Amino acid sequence: MKQDRKVCDMVAFLKSGLFVRFMGGFLLGLVGVVTLNPADAQPRPDDLSAAPIQQERSYDIL
Repeated sequence: MKQDRKVCDMVAFLKSGLFVRFMGGFLLGLVGVVTLNPADAQPRPDDLSAAPIQQERSYDIL
């Protein structure tokens, strides 16, 4: 009896406007990412692969 109630609740959720709008927005975002992302885009370099910045110290003696 509880199994039928869970199935009924799940079917009601899948048919709800909230779920439909969520999936519609998700699919719209997916289409946007796929179509607007250039195929020859260069990946961002890792921060770890960049050369470290070394600060020079000045030893000014008065």
